Amino acid sequence: MQNLTLSLLPGARLTSSVDLSSEQQKNVESGTTQKLQRLGASVQWQLLRNTAISGSFSQSWGRDGMSAQKTQHSEQQLALSQGFTIYRRLDSGTQGRIFLRYARTRAAVLPFETPSLLEPRITWTLNVVRLCC
Repeated sequence: MQNLTLSLLPGARLTSSVDLSSEQQKNVESGTTQKLQRLGASVQWQLLRNTAISGSFSQSWGRDGMSAQKTQHSEQQLALSQGFTIYRRLDSGTQGRIFLRYARTRAAVLPFETPSLLEPRITWTLNVVRLCC
């Protein structure tokens, strides 16, 4: 597996990163090799002390010689979050966070040579409230 990550901190309130990876698995018994490449990126902007907006993107491509298929997978996410205090702490930190989040996932398995009769599976989600401590 090979992986390269580049993180940037252009300011105290903005962080970002880019990830590249490539991996392969060799099956000695069948003599086949599975390969997977991935590109990902993320960014977070601290708008106010307890308010942040973040986003991420990931795209991966795979090949499986044994089943003569290739795969494509993508994910996108965008979130706005607000921290809140339930009780007073010594470090003045927050104990909970509310999220408004949009996420989209798409996965497709395609044959190498002929167009697939199956449509790619696409999933959309919208999370309105999520509490965590």
